[in-house]
Amino acid sequence: MKRRTMLWQALKKLDKEAYLDAAGKVLLGYRVICAFILKACIPELAEYSTEYIENECIVDDPVIAAVHVHRNTCDKDVSDGITDTVTVDSMEVSEMIQLLSTEDSTVDEGAVTYDVRFNAYIPKNGEKVKVIINLEAQNDFYPGYPLVSRGIYYDARMISAQYGVEFDKSDYGKIKKVYSIWICINPAKKFVNTINRYHYVEENILGEAKLSVSDYDKADVILVGLHTNGDEGKCGNKMIDMLSVIFDKNKEAKKKQDELEHGYGIKMTREYSEVVDKMCNISKFYTQDRDEAIKNLDEAVKEKNAAEKKAETAEAQKQKALDELRRIGVSEERIAEIMNS
Repeated sequence: MKRRTMLWQALKKLDKEAYLDAAGKVLLGYRVICAFILKACIPELAEYSTEYIENECIVDDPVIAAVHVHRNTCDKDVSDGITDTVTVDSMEVSEMIQLLSTEDSTVDEGAVTYDVRFNAYIPKNGEKVKVIINLEAQNDFYPGYPLVSRGIYYDARMISAQYGVEFDKSDYGKIKKVYSIWICINPAKKFVNTINRYHYVEENILGEAKLSVSDYDKADVILVGLHTNGDEGKCGNKMIDMLSVIFDKNKEAKKKQDELEHGYGIKMTREYSEVVDKMCNISKFYTQDRDEAIKNLDEAVKEKNAAEKKAETAEAQKQKALDELRRIGVSEERIAEIMNS
């Protein structure tokens, strides 16, 4: 009997904006979506098909897990964290990647929670080189700090987390390269339809000596700017256009599903289709453009102020009438009769 993935079961408990955020992260965890992203963002994979990347470069075991990891502990006792795993059937396995721990915490540095993190393998010189991928879905392009700085911090944490796992003591040559890829859903105008890469390069200040690139090429931050104006915004880059379809809050679910299946070859399984469908419905009823939301808020405030002013005016007129009645000597009993009539 087919079982829902753990991620799906968790998703069912959410609603409104919380669902939108969680669903976006879940969709980024599908192998086929990851394959599009890796092909577009990692130069070494640009020549390969998304099918090859999906089947040969994302090859973890068919288990989906969420584990809280404390790097400062010496043992692997799960009492230090929370471990939930669920085994899924072959069809679900082909859709979902195995996620690494999405929380990285240390006593000294605090916790970092990643949207999606997994291992990938890049073909090089007849071998497959392991790298670690972090994907983040980011709605606010200006959250109060530079996104690229946060990406650098995430890269640093993914590198330090390899101690005791990928290398021990001073064997730093075994550090695996890390990628923090940020999918910016509502980027600044100049970043619409862009892919920007930030990484280490060697610069000769004096002399011409060169190190092997693999010695220092250990971390990339990549910002991907989607477009938000539907079909008119298409730029021809398959990854950007495909992700823009997924996160387009104005497009009907059926149109989204048809376009993803026929335009990008993404098979609409029942689970995937249901996630996209609910995302569309929630977007329609629970999200608004910022300008529209501000306009509606202004109108509501104006209506409230007008109603309060009208109530204050009526009360003032009532008090004025009472004062006049008392001034001309009308008794309180008679005033009460007049006011209640």
